[in-house]
Amino acid sequence: MKVRSSKTLTNASLRAVRDKMGQRGKDEPLHASDIYQCARKTVASRMYGEPDLSREDIEIMSPGYAVQEYFWGDEPESIEWEGALFSIDGWAEGAVLEMKTTGAYVKYLENPQPAWLDRTRSYCVIKGTLEAYILCFSFTSRRFVEWHIEYSQQEIDEEAKWLRKRIPELKDYIKRGELPPVTERRYAYECKYCSFKDHEDVNCRPLIKAAGMRITPPQKGK
Repeated sequence: MKVRSSKTLTNASLRAVRDKMGQRGKDEPLHASDIYQCARKTVASRMYGEPDLSREDIEIMSPGYAVQEYFWGDEPESIEWEGALFSIDGWAEGAVLEMKTTGAYVKYLENPQPAWLDRTRSYCVIKGTLEAYILCFSFTSRRFVEWHIEYSQQEIDEEAKWLRKRIPELKDYIKRGELPPVTERRYAYECKYCSFKDHEDVNCRPLIKAAGMRITPPQKGK
């Protein structure tokens, strides 16, 4: 018997994931992920195409999708709201259900990440509810942690107002072919993993420095 290292199935698997993710054209509807990530990245991806996911990106992302499909099945069809598409993981008894995965230990997960709360709040806007559950699976601890969230009506109203402003702004940037300023990013850690910061036509890195901003890694355990 001969056993040797191989990359045949690895490369085939990586190609399959890249093909599945695909590219979003300039005229395709905005998705929640487009709205809640850095505006400059959203517009750049429509103008220049999303760079191919690296092997590391795929290895980080794929287990999360696999776990969600295993427990909850296929994602429901997207809901159109104000000309954008929102994919909600689940809905039961008047509450939004959202599933997340992380490499963090459960001991670091006292509260949901701010980005999770922001996105879940938008789903509550779409469904007209104040209530949501976030279920998170920790790959490191091999355990679930769950939160029950009750937003205030003011929080929901403010989120709806922000969305109604954000969606047409992004569409206008895309239509004009103009990149938003780097200050439009949502979270400081976004730049850490973004391939556009060194893209020859986008080149955010010097602009980030000039704006006095930092490329910040996620918090410990995130």
